[in-house]
Amino acid sequence: MIGFRGFTLVEVMVTIAIAAILISVGAPSLTSFYQSVRAEQNIDTIQTTLAFARNQAMSYDINVIVCPVDSCDEDGDWRSGIQVFTQNVPQNPPAAVGNANRVQPNRMTLRVIDAFNSGDAVKLTPTTITFMGSGRITGLPARNAIPQPVTLSYCPDSKGANAIGLEISPSGSTHITKTGASCTN
Repeated sequence: MIGFRGFTLVEVMVTIAIAAILISVGAPSLTSFYQSVRAEQNIDTIQTTLAFARNQAMSYDINVIVCPVDSCDEDGDWRSGIQVFTQNVPQNPPAAVGNANRVQPNRMTLRVIDAFNSGDAVKLTPTTITFMGSGRITGLPARNAIPQPVTLSYCPDSKGANAIGLEISPSGSTHITKTGASCTN
């Protein structure tokens, strides 16, 4: 058989064995890479959402509230997603009675971000951030009566290996950090 070209069964089996070894060695690093990319994308989404909320508060001189979708009280879980809304927005044009604006009792939802990966941890205390019309944040923890920055931690698979933090200052500005993220309770 001079013209026959092909692979023997032994050559195919050796090739498959080498490919299996390479995949088993490379798979853990791909998982870590995927977790890192997911954390970066989600922290960017959170940072963009906070910037949007601050921009709305400053543009319309109103309070804009950011909190977890499931609840704005201390039991709120940031993994459930993020909601941005206003409450008691003055109607335009103002009511004709006196100089006081009529106020809508219901809230106006400005943006909702879908839930994050259920295995990830998203941690921030307090569970509600309120941007004032000046762009500053109210309700942050204080030390010696001076509001302190807080860090939102995004931990893929609830582990600290690829955790990313988003430092939120009382002025309303944000800064991404890989050193300030905490994945412990």
